[in-house]
Amino acid sequence: MFGKKGIILIVLLIIGFEGFKYSNNEEIVFKKPQNILADLSTMKKFISNEIKETFDHKLQFFSQAPTGDWSLPYQEACEESSIILAMNYILNRTMTLDEFHEELLKIVNFEKENFGYYEDTSVSKTNEIINTFYNYKNTEIVSNANINTIKKILNNEGIVIVPLAGRNIGNPYYNPPGPYYHMLVIKGYDEQNFITHDVGTKKGENFKYRYDVLIDNIHDFNPQFIERGENRIIAVYK
Repeated sequence: MFGKKGIILIVLLIIGFEGFKYSNNEEIVFKKPQNILADLSTMKKFISNEIKETFDHKLQFFSQAPTGDWSLPYQEACEESSIILAMNYILNRTMTLDEFHEELLKIVNFEKENFGYYEDTSVSKTNEIINTFYNYKNTEIVSNANINTIKKILNNEGIVIVPLAGRNIGNPYYNPPGPYYHMLVIKGYDEQNFITHDVGTKKGENFKYRYDVLIDNIHDFNPQFIERGENRIIAVYK
């Protein structure tokens, strides 16, 4: 029979073996650090909680009809144009009119090849274009956006691409009755208004909309009733 020393030795060997198995279990050892890194990556988007009284990013403006031709595909190119303006800011690019025009058509062709259509792209599809066409992943789809949500994004080196019920926002430069579904870029704000680049008109540079007008009309694409579309926006961060 084993003595006390023998029993103790066997117990220690069993504990040591189990400890060895635990240390070599990759799922246990590596799963939590991966989750922690993901959380830190998300937190990086909001470096500061400060919201300045006024704010305005500087970025180029082009309308969705860069040559003045409002036939297809240009009359349906608000999403593509908004993406390019946002990415010019993100990538610190400036463009000629011809370069903008060429890139717009490249995105339209990308959509046709990958989605089968280019008209009325939803928030998720528009975000996918940024992630895939530009291979740029530092974006976020935000639901139930309010005034402070948008201000916080802008104050953290972000640009906002916002989908809207275009006939409800009162831009006098739209061709009546205005776009059923529209996207534009929010680049800043003052005491009462959001400052936008509204690609839906050649007079859309630094166009101002009252806070409530934009917030009340944020709607993701809904083919039956645009007013039933969800409140979702795209934040694109540097």
